[in-house]
Amino acid sequence: MKDKKFTQVSSTKGSEELLLWKDYSVYLYDEAIGRVYIGDFILELAKSDASTAENIVNFIEKFQEGKGLPLEMIKGKKPKIKEIALGNKLYEFREFSNGLKKHIRVYFLIDEKGKRVVFLSACFKSDNKKQDRDIKVAISRQKEYLRKQK
Repeated sequence: MKDKKFTQVSSTKGSEELLLWKDYSVYLYDEAIGRVYIGDFILELAKSDASTAENIVNFIEKFQEGKGLPLEMIKGKKPKIKEIALGNKLYEFREFSNGLKKHIRVYFLIDEKGKRVVFLSACFKSDNKKQDRDIKVAISRQKEYLRKQK
């Protein structure tokens, strides 16, 4: 966990907590190519499970508001955020749709140089083969984004 940037802040209750990626901006990979991958996924999800779609939007908005995320989201046996490409700063946010009874993955990149959280894709998790393909798509988009930043 060397590469993570932690910020220690005092909460309104006076206790200290560690935050990940505080004051980072949000960039949707969609913007780079004129497609709305993540937005379309969330809109489709909202038609059948508005609550879960709202959870994903709230997750993204925490970054937009510069709040960062509690360190606890990446710890434990079933973390909400998991690093999937070690050393590449590629992560997945894990959510479950109770309405659809499906697992959801939102893939994102941490661009420490640009202080950005780059959302690459969102999808339903099904079998391991499909998830491997989804991760390859996220890695491909990550590489394209990083190439354009040079």
